[in-house]
Amino acid sequence: MLALAATEAGEFRQTVSLQTVDIPTDPPDFLLVQVAWSDLNPVDLQKLHSRTTDFPFVSGFSGSGIVQETSDEVAFPVGASVCFLLDPTKKSGSYAQYCRVDRRAAALVPPQITLKEAASIPLAGCTAYESLRKLGLLTESTTSVQTLLIVGGAGGVGSWATRIARAWHPNLEIICTSDTSRDWCLANGASRCIPHVLQELPGGPHGSVDAILCLTEPTPTLMNAMSEVIRPYGSICLVVAGPSIRSLNLDFVFFKSVTVYTETVFSCFRTQFSHSQPSKMMAQILNWMSTGRICAPLSPCLDEIDADWTKATVPNGILERLHSGHVQGKLVMRIGDSSVAGNVHDTDFVDAR
Repeated sequence: MLALAATEAGEFRQTVSLQTVDIPTDPPDFLLVQVAWSDLNPVDLQKLHSRTTDFPFVSGFSGSGIVQETSDEVAFPVGASVCFLLDPTKKSGSYAQYCRVDRRAAALVPPQITLKEAASIPLAGCTAYESLRKLGLLTESTTSVQTLLIVGGAGGVGSWATRIARAWHPNLEIICTSDTSRDWCLANGASRCIPHVLQELPGGPHGSVDAILCLTEPTPTLMNAMSEVIRPYGSICLVVAGPSIRSLNLDFVFFKSVTVYTETVFSCFRTQFSHSQPSKMMAQILNWMSTGRICAPLSPCLDEIDADWTKATVPNGILERLHSGHVQGKLVMRIGDSSVAGNVHDTDFVDAR
């Protein structure tokens, strides 16, 4: 099969190219999915730097496509449209024509939803879903959270979180931070948008926000700012596990009785799905989309650039846009036959095995 694969560690511009690799065969009881769209996330490029062995390596950890082989014809029949999340420890990702998918990390895509839209759900959508649940915003009972601060609200997870939180809580005050994407955040449902430094929010012993979803590196400066604005007995969810996570100053957790959560949707693979069920989260988000409750926050830049994987590594291409770190909403990349990748009903893929 064809794949955008890296032959060694390093920058994608020097290491990634379209090449022929083996179709993944293990585990044999997994679904074999022909990929239509791959989700794009910053971790895709980070993995290219950190990997030291087992090349060629195919990045990409979620997407959508058509089931080609199955061990469960009832739940996932051949020809079914699915979206999926992949184990980040494996060498074969979604930047390829085929991938092996654990059924516990896949969901059927309803006919109302395109594969392009569905590809944006498994990683960013599920991360947003789990984070909001931990912060007490996805409960059937009345939440005590009146004000939600999303630090880094313009990206994929932030856009999903804003839309989901707004759909659940029409009267919730949602404050997003972004230095350049105010209009995008407001269009997603934010009540207002402020700079990243958080100086506009009242701080001190009483704080001003009930919950914080932090989607950027929790540097000492940012942690200090969040400790000021969080209210007593509030909650914070940290999603980015960069170098700063090793030396967090959590004094305020004690003095304000704040609960701090961490979130990575990939924990489902490490815990054998004992606590996290990505298939159920995907199905829930797909249901909301099919009923018109929310829509996928696809990046507006997809209207300006060629999202086909054959053009991914060209100057100003889609991987360059991902590498810039300044993307509104979700980036997705079209894989394989472009004539069917946008049509959920047409499963007549060109077989390039």
